[in-house]
Amino acid sequence: MVGDLGMTLKLKSTETNHTLCGKNINVCVQPIEFPEPKMQMAIIANNNSDDEKLGEVLQKIHQ
Repeated sequence: MVGDLGMTLKLKSTETNHTLCGKNINVCVQPIEFPEPKMQMAIIANNNSDDEKLGEVLQKIHQ
């Protein structure tokens, strides 16, 4: 349906504005133009335990 959105995780060769469709379907959607960010940073956990805690904290901040 028009307007439906979907999500998927851990795709290795896709980037923002790539269109996902079946192999025999040729679809091209106009790319979204994003404004330049005013600030950039990355948060990286030291180990798996910290990674889980970090995920929980970021989820709480997002709410």
